[in-house]
Amino acid sequence: MLIFALDDEPLILQDFEAAIREAAPDAEIMAFSRAAAALTAIQEQKVYPDIVFCDIEMPGLSGLEFAVRLKTLSPKTRVVFVTSYTEYALEAFSVRAQGYVLKPLTADRVREELDVFAAPVPTPAPLGDKLRVQCFGHFEIYWQNKPVVFSRKQSKELFAFLIDREGAACTSEQI
Repeated sequence: MLIFALDDEPLILQDFEAAIREAAPDAEIMAFSRAAAALTAIQEQKVYPDIVFCDIEMPGLSGLEFAVRLKTLSPKTRVVFVTSYTEYALEAFSVRAQGYVLKPLTADRVREELDVFAAPVPTPAPLGDKLRVQCFGHFEIYWQNKPVVFSRKQSKELFAFLIDREGAACTSEQI
């Protein structure tokens, strides 16, 4: 497992590394004091982290901006924000972060986040009574194997938008 640790403060970055190493001794850890350096490593060295523990407030490229760019380069990478600020939580999840931890990062918190990622993915239920969404070809929604008919085109478009957001928060302006 490859784990990136990002924080602009050297002592805190050392603490990140120590906590991760204690929680996941077999993991390879790459530490960065700048988000741009982490993106460069992904692009040039072709290293794709499984998980990133990232500060939000960093000079230059913020952790939130980093997460957006990271998802285009490495969509399967999981992002856990580690910050001193609670006010970024909603925005963090809007960029599809998988975790939000308040500093200081401890080995126990790292283990908790890793346990969430290691949990087995539930097996899908049979399609008969479930909602099914087809995104390739024509966008269609099926309920009990029958197409759902929308009375307004905008309703179907809104449904598609919300599916694309994957449960992330969105504002009325975005909609």
